[in-house]
Amino acid sequence: MYWVMATACCAVLELFAASAGPAKIESFSYRTLSVVQTPSGELTAVSQGYFVAPDAYREDATMSFGKIVTVRRGDEAWAATPRGVSDLTPDQRKRTIERLYRNYVGLLWAVRDGRVEAEETPDGPLLLRVEGLELRASFDEATGRLLELSTPGANIMGAPVTEKRVFSDFDAETNLPKRISVLHDEEPAAEITIKSWTLNDSPAAELFERPDVPEEKERDP
Repeated sequence: MYWVMATACCAVLELFAASAGPAKIESFSYRTLSVVQTPSGELTAVSQGYFVAPDAYREDATMSFGKIVTVRRGDEAWAATPRGVSDLTPDQRKRTIERLYRNYVGLLWAVRDGRVEAEETPDGPLLLRVEGLELRASFDEATGRLLELSTPGANIMGAPVTEKRVFSDFDAETNLPKRISVLHDEEPAAEITIKSWTLNDSPAAELFERPDVPEEKERDP
């Protein structure tokens, strides 16, 4: 039985907790292909993400200009780019937390782990609170599938937006989505195809260790 920090009126959240995956999620990974809308045209990115409970999270994103690795593990948080390795700022660290809980399985794990508080809102979506974040979530009340997730975010230029993620093309066997449409202030921002989900196949611990390479140097003014 899953323990969910929610009132009885939030039974749909308990249905979501039981909707997919094994009874206990200890780790997961995923591969995605994203087509992002930018002012200069479309940008394609291939991403690989890893999570090991309770607090190890890594995302590798490969784009035309190179590869960016972001890691958060406990109190440690760093990024590796073609220019070197650097500690994350508090704002960058917050974005890694957002990326984890915007992830379908990341939120599923958090709900099952009792980390999520929920309450109903007058306009329909549930208000979810987890690790200092507030998200609005809409679910299929029959299946428990998460259909939409909205949260404050930023566009590719860094301007604040309301980011909405619409989950679709659910796999009949796993009940996990294979496609995500991302909207910024209701305008299309990206299309994400999930190439694979892998649950409870813990990655090597070395993936979360800081590489022994030169620190990133500050750019000249």
